[in-house]
Amino acid sequence: MALPAVQITGVRAEIDPVALARKQVRVEVSAGVLRISDRGLAAVLSPAGVLVDRISNGRIFLRKRQSLPVVGLVDVSLEYHPSLGQRGRITFDLVAFRAGVFSVPGFVVSGLIAGAVRGKPGIHITEDNRIELDLGEVLAEAGIRLPAPKALGADGGVLEVAF
Repeated sequence: MALPAVQITGVRAEIDPVALARKQVRVEVSAGVLRISDRGLAAVLSPAGVLVDRISNGRIFLRKRQSLPVVGLVDVSLEYHPSLGQRGRITFDLVAFRAGVFSVPGFVVSGLIAGAVRGKPGIHITEDNRIELDLGEVLAEAGIRLPAPKALGADGGVLEVAF
């Protein structure tokens, strides 16, 4: 059986009855586990032309066809290590970057990538160009309040966030 694109398990939450009476959703989650499969992540990233190779061994492996100066059109591979940040956000550290046959250390291109995602809802860029995702901020627009994540894992084709 294929993994669901996005799955939420073990949810403890409260629903605002006044908001429901106004046909609005206001949910405050106190605990649960959010699981995003490689297929779910691909659905989010595909509009940007980014493909998900796999989620395994604490890493997320992405690919994109990109035109680069001097080199031309190449397959770009990105390897990220997700971790819990200090402000309750998920931090994505760029571990490796490969453009065609050229391997480039992650810190060399992290500023370029940070610039490309800057200003997206729930995305924050740290002083050292790390990408941080605030799931609570993203879901607040849909009327869902989340606590800060307590645990994070990336393996077996799934990014798992426990609250």
